Amino acid sequence: MAISWLPWAVIAIGVASLFVRSRTDSEDSSRANPLGLVIVSLALLAAVFGLTRLNSELILTLYGAAVGCAVGILMATVLDRLLQRAVSSVGFAIGALVVAAVSFATVTTVQPDHMPLLLFGVALGLGGIAWASSGCAASVSVSHATLACVAVSAADQLGRIGPGNYAKFSGQAFGLVAAICAVLVLGVVEGHPKRRSFAPILIAILMTGAGWLITQRVLELQSIWTVLGGSAVAACVVHYLLPEDDKGSFGFMLATLIWLGVATLAFGVAKGFGMSVAALGGLAICVSMRNGRALLSMSPLLALVLYRMFRELFSDSGRALDIAQHYGLVGILIGAAVPILAWEWWLTAHHRVGIKRDIAAGLWCILMVSVPMLVTVLLSSKGYVGWLAGLGISSVILGLKGEKSSTPMALAMGFAALSSICFMAFKDYINLVRETKVIVLGWAFGIFIVVAILIWFLSVRSEGAPTKEGQ
Repeated sequence: MAISWLPWAVIAIGVASLFVRSRTDSEDSSRANPLGLVIVSLALLAAVFGLTRLNSELILTLYGAAVGCAVGILMATVLDRLLQRAVSSVGFAIGALVVAAVSFATVTTVQPDHMPLLLFGVALGLGGIAWASSGCAASVSVSHATLACVAVSAADQLGRIGPGNYAKFSGQAFGLVAAICAVLVLGVVEGHPKRRSFAPILIAILMTGAGWLITQRVLELQSIWTVLGGSAVAACVVHYLLPEDDKGSFGFMLATLIWLGVATLAFGVAKGFGMSVAALGGLAICVSMRNGRALLSMSPLLALVLYRMFRELFSDSGRALDIAQHYGLVGILIGAAVPILAWEWWLTAHHRVGIKRDIAAGLWCILMVSVPMLVTVLLSSKGYVGWLAGLGISSVILGLKGEKSSTPMALAMGFAALSSICFMAFKDYINLVRETKVIVLGWAFGIFIVVAILIWFLSVRSEGAPTKEGQ
């Protein structure tokens, strides 16, 4: 069948959807317009249908996208009206349930190697509807369902490829358990602001206990529950560190580094499968508390999980990225984040005077000298290359934000010079076995968290604290 008309049809439908969206936003921004959602769904499905002409196996993606669009439209219209007072984790629960339902319904008809085509199609459909319904009350829940669908699907597939056996159901099991724990806790604390402040901790405790029970009794996995619990604890720290109304860059960059540390620790325990379970645990906490800033800080972790998926599904192409699996990517992200983090802290703290600020600055110096050493030892030569590239990117990011000072660039270049010295001093230790690296990283990560909390405590401006302007 000739499909030369398809690109023009997609363009026409896309333009029509923009007009529908503009009228909807002006009339009632709190409700999604079903007609607009249907038009966007047709555009997505038409585009995917065009891809099936190149590869017939992508028909599974078309089916999945249709399911995702249907579920997204249902959430954005019917469920938005029925569940106006529902707890905030309803979107995450629906995403996990959709993956479980699709996997169960197609277990005898779809080959395991082709299941990602189907499930990522579902995520595509949900993501399209989340965009199309942006501005209405339901878009947040649909976005949460999309993230849950991606994380649960990745954990299932990486569990099948890695440990195998019952691990291929680990994403569904952990996702549904996390959603149940969140619903139970949020239902108890609803209407009590003081109790709600402890909700993340309670969810993390319940989720860790349930994760241990499932891994020991059902999935027959030994240590993966520690990854789930550890990521839940990290999510609690990020939630309190990065409140929803926070608009600064310091806390956000610190949260991003925390998730990079979680990713590396999880990789040491169970490689890509461990990172996918860590993403599930973190998402469950951040989604339950509706903390959008905390969710955004998790994007590097989810990107690494999807990279591991790509590497396992397309092993020949995945290995073409010759920077030691994800170590090079982690090095790039850390190299970009650390100078920005140090500069953002100095912008907020340099005008304050007193011993607290001076002690905090001293702690920063210790951290900044320690990071290149750890990068050299833990990420080896490939991670070191990524670290150097990230240092160059940091100044570009600050420039795009409008920064005019050359100090961040000087700081980044100082890091680069120090890194060369560290590599020369520690080159005999870059080939440590993975178990030793995990132990070193665990201690370093714990010390990093303690020092970061001390810096935050010392940097908080107390009432009546003197400043340079006030002297």
